[in-house]
Amino acid sequence: MAFRSTGTWGTHLVSEEWNQKHFDANVEVSRYVSRVGDEEVRRLVGEIKDASIASITARSRQNAQDAHTRLVGLVEPTNKRIGELLRSLH
Repeated sequence: MAFRSTGTWGTHLVSEEWNQKHFDANVEVSRYVSRVGDEEVRRLVGEIKDASIASITARSRQNAQDAHTRLVGLVEPTNKRIGELLRSLH
């Protein structure tokens, strides 16, 4: 982590390898979410993607932490909604 060695946030956001992995994961998530009929799940997953991008492109440590907190806070309601939808299939 560049921050640990330099003390300056945002000078080296992520390595090219991790940037590509993040991009690939977003493409895959987009592919799956486009098949979801439930608008709330689509919205929540979109917010998770936005927070994920914000966390790795943040220009300050506080912005990165805020984005990460937002992302973590979205996981439970997203999983809850998906669970409700799956249970309704029975």
